[in-house]
Amino acid sequence: SGTLPWDSPVLSPPLPAVLSINMASGNTALSKIREELTCCICKNLFEDPKILPCLHSFCRKCLDSHVQKRPLDDERPGGDKRDILVCPLCHNPQTPIQLPPEGINGLKTNFPFQNLVSHLVLEDTVTGAGTSSSSSGQDSSSSEPEPTPKIILCSDCEDSAISFCGECNVHLCSDCDQHHRKARHTRKHRIVSLSTSSHASMEVAMEGPSAETGLNVKGSVPSEAEFSGVSHKPWNCVKHTDCKVEIYCKSCNEIICFRCVVSTHKPHDYVLADDTVDEYKGKIEELTRQTEDIQHQFEQAIKTVTSTNTSLEDSKRSAKEDVQRHFSQIKAELDQQRAALLRKVESIADKKKARLDAQLAELGRMKETLQTSVKFSRDVRENCIPVEFLFLWKQINDRLEELCATYGPYPREPRDNDIINFQKNDDLEKRIRESNTIGAVFSNPDPTAFTADDIENQHFTERKEATFQVTCRDIIGNSLTDHRHEIKAEIRSEGGKDPVHCRVVNNQNGTYTVTIEPQTHGPHQIMISAVIGDKAVPIREEPFHITVSPPHRRNITAATHVIRKEEAGEKMKNPWGIAVSKEEKVVVSDVETNCLLVFNKEGNLLRTIGREGTGELEFKSPRGLTSTPANHVIVAEKANHRLQEVTLEGQFVRFFGRNEAGKPGGENGQFHGPSCVTVNSKGTVFATDSLNQRIQFFKPDGTFLGIIGQWGHGENLLNDPYGISIYRQPQVQGEGSRELIFVTERQGHRVQCFEKMEDGAYVSVKIFGEKGGLKGQIGEPIGILVHPQTGYLLITELQNQRVSIFSRNGKYIDSFGEKGSGPAQFRNPMSIAVFRDSQVIVTDCGNGRLQTFRIS
Repeated sequence: SGTLPWDSPVLSPPLPAVLSINMASGNTALSKIREELTCCICKNLFEDPKILPCLHSFCRKCLDSHVQKRPLDDERPGGDKRDILVCPLCHNPQTPIQLPPEGINGLKTNFPFQNLVSHLVLEDTVTGAGTSSSSSGQDSSSSEPEPTPKIILCSDCEDSAISFCGECNVHLCSDCDQHHRKARHTRKHRIVSLSTSSHASMEVAMEGPSAETGLNVKGSVPSEAEFSGVSHKPWNCVKHTDCKVEIYCKSCNEIICFRCVVSTHKPHDYVLADDTVDEYKGKIEELTRQTEDIQHQFEQAIKTVTSTNTSLEDSKRSAKEDVQRHFSQIKAELDQQRAALLRKVESIADKKKARLDAQLAELGRMKETLQTSVKFSRDVRENCIPVEFLFLWKQINDRLEELCATYGPYPREPRDNDIINFQKNDDLEKRIRESNTIGAVFSNPDPTAFTADDIENQHFTERKEATFQVTCRDIIGNSLTDHRHEIKAEIRSEGGKDPVHCRVVNNQNGTYTVTIEPQTHGPHQIMISAVIGDKAVPIREEPFHITVSPPHRRNITAATHVIRKEEAGEKMKNPWGIAVSKEEKVVVSDVETNCLLVFNKEGNLLRTIGREGTGELEFKSPRGLTSTPANHVIVAEKANHRLQEVTLEGQFVRFFGRNEAGKPGGENGQFHGPSCVTVNSKGTVFATDSLNQRIQFFKPDGTFLGIIGQWGHGENLLNDPYGISIYRQPQVQGEGSRELIFVTERQGHRVQCFEKMEDGAYVSVKIFGEKGGLKGQIGEPIGILVHPQTGYLLITELQNQRVSIFSRNGKYIDSFGEKGSGPAQFRNPMSIAVFRDSQVIVTDCGNGRLQTFRIS
């Protein structure tokens, strides 16, 4: 309906002004008061109203259904459960009300409301009105007939009532009236006698000693003062029901009687209620003023937010118009460029066609000349008698010699070709697709939307620097290039007193590099905040929790033996792919000499296989290798667009791929620049079809089986797939084994893991990696290997000249290598393989060598 919660009279805190009823104000005021005294749950007048700490009141029985049982706290889920209550009007489960041990009954009774309800019940009794506000709110000037008085029954029996006790809130018949007046606890109650004289007027006779009650006893409707007296009836003590409460105990914050003072409150600080009420009214008045000030601030805030919301619509409309205008301009420019390019295509084609048409006409004339001469000479030779033939032969001979001499060397190739190519701007398309070159829609930076690297999955070591990156984003997660804001980061050990500030570097592109160096091991917390104006806003409510490991010994060592090109002979110049056979023979592909080299484990060259070409045992740009269960090797030939399987002895086995040798293809089973290949335990062959942006897999006999992925940047999409390795997770009790395929994406700077589902399809289950040179980042990944002993992923990085080690779930472990020509240095590390003793061997392509490392 658009009504704000605080506009509802039910939500308004009870005010002292409603404690008296001015009968002269008429039914409208009475109707408003009735609304104040109506429970918002049962929609009836309050019955035993209980007031909550938030100052909302409800019937006691109505609150029963809102009581909840919850653990005392989250750390003791099995402990004692306490009753809690969420206010039905506040609806804030974050701040539940913890009830006293007595439960709902322990809440304070709203006596002012209960007192007024008694008065309204009396009013209904006198007028015969119902409890609905509509019946009590009718205009007295209405022409409708007045309501017929109700027949009121005694509250304790079924006889007709003759009186009403305003303190007990009950109707009384004749017998119950007499008993009520004689009983010790009720004989001093104010009892109103009920009588009706006609349908036009109702009379109420107030009975009882007027000296005690001070009420009208003439049988007319009570005056305003008399109603006020009923509304503010004295309170009786809960413990001593025959005594009035007139004293306020400051020590206990309770209203008590004189007997309570003597029995339990004698040593306390107490005072007469009338003597101290002004003091507390003053306090409430001051707090009310403060609260009203805050209320006015909220009202102003509502106006501001409403105005901002309205302005937001204007900004949205303006931004949409700007986007439409910008793209219309770009579209117009693109249309012009397209038209110009099409005109160039037409111009080139026209000129080529004119040249070819001229050649065609010339060739036609020559052909006609040749055809005529050939026909004439053939007719003479076949049909003339000798005398006739000899008469013409010399002339025919000379003409044919002339034609052969003239037309024989005449060029028969087309004077032009059929080539008209469109060279698209791949870089522009890529920049538009990946970096919003055309334009970007963004809002102001929102610190709560800022993102940090997967900090909690990184590996941190005591007294060792580690870095991560914070990215500035707006409310919908757009990364922003705005670098005007300050980022603060602090790290605190568990139990540590003071946090340690971290070094933050503004990368001037909307990202910030944070460097930390924990001084102790164990649990730590990292707090990251963005400074907006003069206020530091955390990028998330909870700090990042990390565990810092104690210093450890590096478990990667370079082996002493390195196979160098000088030792391998002239055939090893740029080693690329590598595989280790069952007998631990090392097979290496060389992209420069276009052959395979077979070494023993000690590095002695046993033989070379193949040469450059397109036939069997011939290779062009051989790349990744794999060993098969049959102890063969399969090599991916990037330039021949195929896979070739050979024995270690140098015998041809088969080709994979239906391409014509040396020509790329995009159909199922065809390749366009395959890079790497691997085989699972059943012999199924998987190959990265790099330029087709997919993975293909085949039966061991070369039969095509299926395709994984297509070009793109998300899940199940590939951006330049290169290296490939398979991990078969051992069978767990009650579950089958899992086949995982890990693929490096060179241009995507990431690793993607595919899992084989029950239906045989391969689905992406994990992606990790971010472009960069920091530890944990990846730059142009090429080869990949699942280390069989550790289960770690070893990845060669062309951009970073190193080998990085990750867990299978993408957690960074370690790395080794750097750019150079010395031990444990690389110039273009490409592929990696492993021996049974856990040693790994890496092709160091640019240095023309193989290096071995031990991983423990």
